Parts: sequence; C-alpha cells; structure tokens
Amino acid sequence: MDYPSTYPCPTWVYGQGVAPFASRTQFDCGWARQRHTWQDQTKVYDMTFKMSTAVFATWFDWMNTNGYDWFNMALDTVGGSQPVESIRMTGPIQYTYGDFDTVIARVSAEAENA
Repeated sequence: MDYPSTYPCPTWVYGQGVAPFASRTQFDCGWARQRHTWQDQTKVYDMTFKMSTAVFATWFDWMNTNGYDWFNMALDTVGGSQPVESIRMTGPIQYTYGDFDTVIARVSAEAENA
C-alpha cells in the first residue's frame, strides 16, 4: 500500500541500531497488534508532519487505519533523490497545534529490513 500523495511528506530524524521491539510480527487477535520477534539492526524514524486542521482530520484516520501495517512512503529529498521506504508506525501519534489552522503531528516508525 502507498501513502497517499495528497497528504504531507514528513520531515524526519533517522537512526539505525538495535531498537526495542524491532522486527515485529503482526497478530490478528490479542491485545497487542504487533509482537516482538527478535532484536535486529533496523532503521528507526522519528517523523514530523505539518498540515492544516482539515487535512489532519482525514490524515489521522488514514494513519490509524493503515499506519501500523507496512506501507510505502517517499521521505525527504536526500542527495537529490527522494527515497521510498516500506515503513510502519511503532508508537502513538502525538500532535500539537501550531500557528492558525496548523497541526504538527509526530510519530515513530521502523523500516522493513530488506
């Protein structure tokens, strides 16, 4: 699944290393949607999205429905290209209100190991 092009691109901070609960396995039942399988070197992103309140309403619904499953997202331009990563969110969406009609949302994600 691809991240909708009508939604904002994130700015992000990138890190790589042994992350807690990295490389999760999806479960259809139980209280946890994802469970830890093993420690591994993985890419971890702290992403920030800035958008209007109207966009935030639909973006938040899309991310809650699809964001905890793997999806493809183009990240910020790096060295003249815009890499596409297969990622999923690993934490809750936290948001604050910025200037008039602006929402700033932050969420952590992990990249699928290739």
